[in-house]
Amino acid sequence: MKEPSKYTCPKCHSENIQTYRLVYTGGVTTTSSGTIGVGIGGGHLGVGAASSSGVNVSQLAETVAPPRKKSWIKKFFIHFFVFWFGGGFLCMSVLAAGDQSAGLFGAVDLICFVGALVWARWQANKIRRWNEDVYPKLLHHWNRSYICLRCGHRFVIED
Repeated sequence: MKEPSKYTCPKCHSENIQTYRLVYTGGVTTTSSGTIGVGIGGGHLGVGAASSSGVNVSQLAETVAPPRKKSWIKKFFIHFFVFWFGGGFLCMSVLAAGDQSAGLFGAVDLICFVGALVWARWQANKIRRWNEDVYPKLLHHWNRSYICLRCGHRFVIED
């Protein structure tokens, strides 16, 4: 009797399986188009041009999409400005209710700025550590993941 291959579906034993990578790349289509037009109206000549591009992803490809690294830059600036402006605005509005000097406003602003910088840097470091520690494991798992095209079962084959 023939020994079963590890490259068969463990549920239905079909050999009609594909890697997540193959399913994903087969289900993603990029498109781009351009057009140029000329028209005459009201005694004037008009010329126009347009272009468009896009990415179409099938539903199956969307479910097996590869893990993505997280971007720390966007998160850094969002946290920085929200913390700085939000904290600064709150502190300033509290101080504005009293009769405080302008120097105190500057000190509060500086404290909020430094606090925002420290907080945003901490958030960026969390993302960097995730990209270095968690992301490679997720990608390793994704690269060994398969889907059965007969029954839809998803599984991992370790080498």
